[in-house]
Amino acid sequence: EAKQKDVSICFFEEEEEPQSLQERSKEKLRRMVEMEVRLAKYARQLCEYAARLEKLRFVCTLQDPYVSMLYGGTALGLAVVAMVFFWVLSWLPLGIGPSLVPLGLGIAALLPDARQEQLRLLVLQAKQIKEKHLGPDRLFPGLLNLWRRVPDGPEAAHWELFQGHVLLPLPNNKKPA
Repeated sequence: EAKQKDVSICFFEEEEEPQSLQERSKEKLRRMVEMEVRLAKYARQLCEYAARLEKLRFVCTLQDPYVSMLYGGTALGLAVVAMVFFWVLSWLPLGIGPSLVPLGLGIAALLPDARQEQLRLLVLQAKQIKEKHLGPDRLFPGLLNLWRRVPDGPEAAHWELFQGHVLLPLPNNKKPA
């Protein structure tokens, strides 16, 4: 029986000493504060996602036709580029072209660290050569700045209220006397 007790002590946690009321309340307060901080971080992330969805709703519902046309044109352009890329890949024999894309990405992800570093350096060199000959990338930063100007939920709601409830005088073609 003595050996069984010794073995059971190894597998189970040691019993903690009874804590005083003050120590237990401090521990519970610490846990409560940690939970509150985690909930605040989670709520902040949810608010960021909600703001992104509200911006997407603003663009997709064509509330600003120019911004919607610009993002729609960009999405259409990306779709055409992807379609041409896969069309060129379909020219490979036995129709293996389109399946090479995920295979290549998987192989690149599973490379040893040294080879992944070489691949990163190769991509950085290609980017530097591109910037040297074609200049810096202006499309993505421009779209990102335009995305920042798209109103989120409260701003879009103010715009909808303004459109629905503010009456502006019709422009008068007469010149003032």
